[in-house]
Amino acid sequence: MERMTHARCSGIKQGYWSPSTKEELVQRLAKYEELDPDPEHLRERLERAEGVKIRRK
Repeated sequence: MERMTHARCSGIKQGYWSPSTKEELVQRLAKYEELDPDPEHLRERLERAEGVKIRRK
């Protein structure tokens, strides 16, 4: 997935910025949230797809 945000490096402000419009950012966020990005859910999906257990920290 292509990044839509970039770290600020001006030394004046900290955080992130994006040249994308708010609408683009909200739409991308919605798609990401629909994937159910919960770490445990992702671990289970990877284990099923790869057929191996992933060590938990």
